[in-house]
Amino acid sequence: SDEQAAIQGRLIEESRTPAVTRCGLEVPILVNVESPRDLQAIDAARVEGVGLFRTEFAYMERPTFPAVAEQAEMYREVLRHFPDKPVVFRTLDIGNDKQLRYFETPEEANPALGWRGLRLGLHWKDLLLAQIQALIEAGDAGDVRVLLPMVTLLDEVRETRALIRAALPPEMKMPPLGCMIEVPAAAMALRDIAPEVDFVSVGTNDLVQYLFAVDRDNPWVADLYQPYHPAHLRVLDHIAKTCTEAGIPLSVCGEMAGEFEGALFLLGVGVGQLSVASPFVPQLKALIRRFSQGELEELARAAVACDSAEAAHGLLHAASQRAWD
Repeated sequence: SDEQAAIQGRLIEESRTPAVTRCGLEVPILVNVESPRDLQAIDAARVEGVGLFRTEFAYMERPTFPAVAEQAEMYREVLRHFPDKPVVFRTLDIGNDKQLRYFETPEEANPALGWRGLRLGLHWKDLLLAQIQALIEAGDAGDVRVLLPMVTLLDEVRETRALIRAALPPEMKMPPLGCMIEVPAAAMALRDIAPEVDFVSVGTNDLVQYLFAVDRDNPWVADLYQPYHPAHLRVLDHIAKTCTEAGIPLSVCGEMAGEFEGALFLLGVGVGQLSVASPFVPQLKALIRRFSQGELEELARAAVACDSAEAAHGLLHAASQRAWD
């Protein structure tokens, strides 16, 4: 309708200004990017940077491994689109459902629990190092940050940090290094991991999958995939509290960050920034402006205290509807 089009137009216009809560707290909203091809559809003025650039898609679109110089140029293209803003590049996250046709990985009975993300990178160090080299080279074009996928153990973070340090020219500063929390063991060991990283990003999709031991693409168990179940909300609450205590910036880049209910909950437990697909940005910013931090905290506390996903989601949904109306 004309009215909806007018509202959408106003939201898009207002999304050029930061999302600030009613009590004056600014919430950085970043964007998730899959490929440099996405860039023309993203207005950099509406977001505070890139919270997740999925580097594997650039590999998947090629017939062979991209050379270091080719990778560096691709990363520069992304950085130039977001001048003076941070861009978080997640290192290669292949394995499980994301395969490269020119890279043979072993047959696995349980690929989701297998050889993927950083596990693969630390095994094939040449692969990881080529990517690190390219990111270091691209650093002349902007604010590069490096995010490690599928971290399970503290030792993996330490090993990767040592690899990056060794790849850097002696006079060069280490780029900010972050880890994804999507494995429950890493969530529970976060107090030990936090001092070794510069920031943390939560991938809620995999965290839910591993927490509930459920393959969300399997119709027989898909109903057990419950992002709003209090068990998952309590893990997110624990992650946020741990990062706050350690003074480590925390972002969420999973699907939950782009949902009204999820965004309200995450901000309520103390997540500092959200990274979402670009179409969600205008409405998300408008919603955040309707709440004070105190209201969000109260809402999150109530959701964590629920005993079912339906109750927690219902509570968050009702709050978002009231604000939206």
